[in-house]
Amino acid sequence: MTTQPNLNQPGTIAVALMATTIAELTQQLRQLQTLTVRQPLVIEWRLDAWHDLSAWSELAQANQQIKQACPDLPLLLTWRTEQPGQPEVSSDRYQDQMTDLIEHLHGDLWDLEVAQTAALEPLRHLLGPTMPIVWSQHFWQPQTRQQLQLALVHAQTWAAPADYLKVATWAASPADCLALLEATWWAHQRLAPALITMAMGPAGQITRVLGPLFGSAWSFGALTAVGSAPGQLPLRRLDQQLTTLTAAMKGK
Repeated sequence: MTTQPNLNQPGTIAVALMATTIAELTQQLRQLQTLTVRQPLVIEWRLDAWHDLSAWSELAQANQQIKQACPDLPLLLTWRTEQPGQPEVSSDRYQDQMTDLIEHLHGDLWDLEVAQTAALEPLRHLLGPTMPIVWSQHFWQPQTRQQLQLALVHAQTWAAPADYLKVATWAASPADCLALLEATWWAHQRLAPALITMAMGPAGQITRVLGPLFGSAWSFGALTAVGSAPGQLPLRRLDQQLTTLTAAMKGK
């Protein structure tokens, strides 16, 4: 494991816990603790995978278990609704569910979906002025460079200086990857918040490694066989590749 990371350091890896129950969570945490990771690491708890988001006692137990198992690692809490094939979630329901989650659970960062957040101020008040937010947008069809730039600029209107702008887009070709990387570099030169960008799908895997070179602070590695998004590289492999890249960026 690693010590508390600098979350804006290029090459930071977020790894998702996709457990549905306490038993699965215990197994995934044990698996994580056996790994030696050289890059800074963030734990993402994907609450949308949990079997019952109204079982607050069990969720509190799981929350405590994660913090005890990984006391030196930041915890990002995410309830992802932007997924293909899943029932659409209304903005009102999203707002209510996120309010409940924030009131009951504890993390070091929170993910909020730009398209679903109907009212920022009540959520920001609950989180506190210094809590970093990852403002996320997911596109399941390839986007042009201009579309991705506009998405990042739009997200910036919600963001405080300590927040992150996250964009994940589908890639069907190298051209789609180039559009994502060019948009990342453009935003890196112009926007204040830190960036988290990647292209999903098999064709987009290269962006998960090259992202730091273009200004993306984080990549996402898979702890389980399926990971938390299409095209994620296994955590150990991603760590090796990012270690090589970031060393080269530093001239080592």
